Amino acid sequence: MAENRYRINSVYTACMLIKEMAASADPTNVVEASKLLGISTDVAFRTFKTLEECGFVTATQGGYVPGENLAQAWKTYRLYQKQSIERAKKALKDTAISGEED
Repeated sequence: MAENRYRINSVYTACMLIKEMAASADPTNVVEASKLLGISTDVAFRTFKTLEECGFVTATQGGYVPGENLAQAWKTYRLYQKQSIERAKKALKDTAISGEED
């Protein structure tokens, strides 16, 4: 697959680490993450430390787990999703009542 010319590789790496961490029921350690993503342990470690500084991951004895800011982002996403569904329901109801389409 061709690399996206707009990609910022360090951001991409951080996102892939978060994705791997989210897919695991256990804490994600640096060595396993680096092997899965094909990156050096130094890059994995520094990326996890940056994510930890930002509150997106939390270090535990066994590795890294989702942090408070990642949980907040998910909560905000779910709220937005719920609001979008409510708006769609209202639009459908209004259309059904009026019998008109836009």
